[in-house]
Amino acid sequence: MNHKRIGLFISLVLAVAVILLNRKDVVLSSQSEFKLVKISTTGYELQSVIHFQNPNLLSATIKSIDEDFYINSVKAGVLSIEINQGIPGRKETSFPVSVRFTTDDWERIFSDSLVHAKVEVNVKGEINFQNLTGSGKITVNEKQSFSKAMWNIL
Repeated sequence: MNHKRIGLFISLVLAVAVILLNRKDVVLSSQSEFKLVKISTTGYELQSVIHFQNPNLLSATIKSIDEDFYINSVKAGVLSIEINQGIPGRKETSFPVSVRFTTDDWERIFSDSLVHAKVEVNVKGEINFQNLTGSGKITVNEKQSFSKAMWNIL
Protein backbone atom coordinates (compact mmCIF):
# COMPACT_ATOMS: atom_id res chain seq x y z
CA MET A 1 0.00 0.00 0.00
CA ASN A 2 2.87 2.33 0.80
CA HIS A 3 4.43 1.78 -2.67
CA LYS A 4 1.18 2.84 -4.34
CA ARG A 5 1.16 6.13 -2.42
CA ILE A 6 4.77 6.84 -3.31
CA GLY A 7 4.08 6.06 -6.97
CA LEU A 8 0.97 8.26 -6.96
CA PHE A 9 2.89 11.09 -5.29
CA ILE A 10 5.73 10.89 -7.85
CA SER A 11 3.22 10.85 -10.71
CA LEU A 12 1.46 13.90 -9.29
CA VAL A 13 4.75 15.80 -8.87
CA LEU A 14 5.78 14.97 -12.45
CA ALA A 15 2.39 16.06 -13.82
CA VAL A 16 2.60 19.39 -11.97
CA ALA A 17 6.18 19.89 -13.22
CA VAL A 18 5.17 19.22 -16.83
CA ILE A 19 2.27 21.68 -16.58
CA LEU A 20 4.44 24.37 -14.96
CA LEU A 21 7.16 23.97 -17.62
CA ASN A 22 4.66 24.35 -20.50
CA ARG A 23 2.66 27.46 -19.60
CA LYS A 24 4.57 30.10 -21.60
CA ASP A 25 3.31 31.54 -24.87
CA VAL A 26 5.00 30.93 -28.19
CA VAL A 27 6.86 34.08 -29.28
CA LEU A 28 7.24 35.56 -32.75
CA SER A 29 10.98 36.24 -32.95
CA SER A 30 10.76 38.02 -36.29
CA GLN A 31 9.38 37.95 -39.78
CA SER A 32 12.25 38.70 -42.08
CA GLU A 33 14.16 37.81 -45.23
CA PHE A 34 11.67 39.56 -47.50
CA LYS A 35 12.30 38.91 -51.16
CA LEU A 36 10.32 39.92 -54.23
CA VAL A 37 10.54 37.35 -57.02
CA LYS A 38 9.13 37.42 -60.53
CA ILE A 39 7.51 34.00 -60.94
CA SER A 40 6.06 34.38 -64.44
CA THR A 41 5.35 36.96 -67.09
CA THR A 42 2.10 37.81 -65.30
CA GLY A 43 2.97 37.45 -61.63
CA TYR A 44 5.21 38.22 -58.69
CA GLU A 45 5.70 36.65 -55.29
CA LEU A 46 6.62 38.38 -52.03
CA GLN A 47 8.44 35.82 -49.89
CA SER A 48 9.39 35.99 -46.23
CA VAL A 49 10.28 33.73 -43.31
CA ILE A 50 8.49 33.66 -39.94
CA HIS A 51 10.67 32.77 -36.93
CA PHE A 52 9.02 31.37 -33.77
CA GLN A 53 10.56 30.69 -30.37
CA ASN A 54 8.84 28.04 -28.21
CA PRO A 55 10.10 28.44 -24.61
CA ASN A 56 8.14 25.41 -23.36
CA LEU A 57 9.53 21.98 -22.61
CA LEU A 58 6.99 20.24 -24.86
CA SER A 59 6.02 21.12 -28.41
CA ALA A 60 3.31 23.61 -29.36
CA THR A 61 1.14 23.82 -32.47
CA ILE A 62 0.81 26.78 -34.80
CA LYS A 63 -2.89 26.59 -35.65
CA SER A 64 -3.34 29.41 -38.19
CA ILE A 65 -1.58 32.37 -39.75
CA ASP A 66 -3.63 35.40 -40.87
CA GLU A 67 -1.54 38.27 -42.24
CA ASP A 68 -1.97 41.28 -44.50
CA PHE A 69 1.09 42.35 -46.51
CA TYR A 70 1.53 46.04 -47.36
CA ILE A 71 4.13 47.52 -49.67
CA ASN A 72 4.49 51.29 -49.20
CA SER A 73 1.09 51.33 -47.39
CA VAL A 74 -0.71 49.61 -50.30
CA LYS A 75 -2.14 46.17 -49.57
CA ALA A 76 -0.21 43.69 -51.71
CA GLY A 77 -1.81 40.48 -50.50
CA VAL A 78 -3.47 38.46 -47.77
CA LEU A 79 -2.17 35.25 -46.25
CA SER A 80 -4.74 33.14 -44.42
CA ILE A 81 -3.82 29.52 -43.78
CA GLU A 82 -4.68 26.86 -41.20
CA ILE A 83 -1.31 25.27 -40.83
CA ASN A 84 -1.67 23.01 -37.73
CA GLN A 85 2.09 22.57 -37.62
CA GLY A 86 3.89 21.41 -34.51
CA ILE A 87 7.00 23.25 -33.37
CA PRO A 88 9.49 21.68 -30.97
CA GLY A 89 10.02 22.94 -27.43
CA ARG A 90 12.98 25.06 -26.40
CA LYS A 91 13.95 25.80 -30.01
CA GLU A 92 13.48 28.36 -32.74
CA THR A 93 11.45 27.24 -35.74
CA SER A 94 11.08 28.95 -39.12
CA PHE A 95 8.28 28.82 -41.69
CA PRO A 96 8.57 30.28 -45.19
CA VAL A 97 5.44 32.14 -46.32
CA SER A 98 4.58 34.05 -49.48
CA VAL A 99 1.85 36.01 -51.22
CA ARG A 100 1.42 36.37 -54.96
CA PHE A 101 0.12 39.22 -57.03
CA THR A 102 -0.26 39.93 -60.74
CA THR A 103 1.40 42.47 -63.00
CA ASP A 104 -1.89 44.41 -62.96
CA ASP A 105 -1.44 44.81 -59.21
CA TRP A 106 2.20 45.79 -59.76
CA GLU A 107 1.35 49.24 -61.06
CA ARG A 108 -1.14 49.85 -58.25
CA ILE A 109 1.34 48.74 -55.58
CA PHE A 110 4.52 50.32 -56.93
CA SER A 111 3.24 53.48 -58.61
CA ASP A 112 4.61 55.70 -55.84
CA SER A 113 7.61 53.47 -55.13
CA LEU A 114 9.26 54.22 -58.43
CA VAL A 115 10.02 57.78 -57.35
CA HIS A 116 11.12 56.93 -53.80
CA ALA A 117 14.53 55.53 -52.90
CA LYS A 118 13.02 53.19 -50.28
CA VAL A 119 10.47 50.40 -50.40
CA GLU A 120 8.71 49.64 -47.12
CA VAL A 121 7.11 46.28 -46.34
CA ASN A 122 4.65 46.08 -43.44
CA VAL A 123 3.01 42.86 -42.24
CA LYS A 124 0.00 43.01 -39.90
CA GLY A 125 -2.10 40.17 -38.56
CA GLU A 126 -2.26 37.44 -35.98
CA ILE A 127 -1.00 33.93 -35.48
CA ASN A 128 -2.92 31.42 -33.36
CA PHE A 129 -1.12 28.72 -31.41
CA GLN A 130 -1.90 25.99 -28.91
CA ASN A 131 0.24 24.38 -26.24
CA LEU A 132 -0.36 21.90 -23.41
CA THR A 133 -2.09 24.36 -21.09
CA GLY A 134 -4.18 26.33 -23.60
CA SER A 135 -4.07 28.51 -26.65
CA GLY A 136 -3.16 32.08 -27.54
CA LYS A 137 -2.66 34.70 -30.23
CA ILE A 138 0.47 36.44 -31.42
CA THR A 139 -0.05 39.91 -32.86
CA VAL A 140 2.09 40.57 -35.93
CA ASN A 141 3.24 44.07 -36.79
CA GLU A 142 6.54 43.81 -38.64
CA LYS A 143 7.98 46.64 -40.73
CA GLN A 144 11.13 46.69 -42.84
CA SER A 145 12.55 49.19 -45.30
CA PHE A 146 14.72 48.37 -48.28
CA SER A 147 16.61 50.42 -50.82
CA LYS A 148 15.54 50.00 -54.42
CA ALA A 149 18.93 48.41 -55.15
CA MET A 150 17.96 45.41 -52.98
CA TRP A 151 14.82 44.85 -55.07
CA ASN A 152 16.31 43.99 -58.45
CA ILE A 153 12.83 43.92 -60.02
CA LEU A 154 12.08 47.63 -59.47
